[in-house]
Amino acid sequence: MNGDAARLAQVFRNLISNAVKFTDEGGRIAVTSRARGRRIRVTVTDSGVGMTEAQQRRLFQPFITKDSGVTRRGLGLGLVISQAIVAAHDGRLEVTSPGGGRGTTACVELATIAAPAKPENARVAAAGAPAEVAPLRPARVLLVEDDVDSAQMFALLFSSAGFDVQVAGSVYAALQLADSCEVLVSDVALPDGSGLDLMWTLRARRPTRAIALSGYGGAQDVQRSLAAGFRQHLTKPVDLDQLIAAVRRLVDEPPA
Repeated sequence: MNGDAARLAQVFRNLISNAVKFTDEGGRIAVTSRARGRRIRVTVTDSGVGMTEAQQRRLFQPFITKDSGVTRRGLGLGLVISQAIVAAHDGRLEVTSPGGGRGTTACVELATIAAPAKPENARVAAAGAPAEVAPLRPARVLLVEDDVDSAQMFALLFSSAGFDVQVAGSVYAALQLADSCEVLVSDVALPDGSGLDLMWTLRARRPTRAIALSGYGGAQDVQRSLAAGFRQHLTKPVDLDQLIAAVRRLVDEPPA
């Protein structure tokens, strides 16, 4: 397959370590793979503690609370990050369980490609053949988020989607990096001010394409973000596919 080996290794390390973590001594863990057509399916199955239906519904929520039951043994953001990485590879990650105490199955499905030609079969391009087109430079995204776990998750999401990402944890840090970014993604609540303050300051410097992230999504909250100059206001927990799509749209738009 064609993919980022380091990021995919991270996905499978996470799935296997979760299986180990949630399976008591004497249990069973199996890792299998199966190719079907142009897809490959890798499954990690354990006989561990399993999950209730309610826990499964909350499994991929980025901002899940620790008392929800799902994170009681340290599940954290690993699955959310893994899902984002797999999605960036046009794949699919599913985690299911028949119930509490009945084990869990995590399944990753990815597309395969034809095997590359052997070096001895390669041919030298004929004289006058068109030169190879240089790869496009990745768009530069500045992520402003003071929560370390959330910042890591979003940074991995943007990186896996092909963006060049810089992270700042405050208004001050963001102002030092903002001149080199093409799209700003900022939390509204920051330790030394707000994302709205940041946006007003940046607009005085130059046009800036930006997306606001906030735990509040009322009409007044959205209006304040738009008035400050943000192109879009997304409410946490953020739909990761929606966020990536919004950033890609802004990359293609001229600054306001």
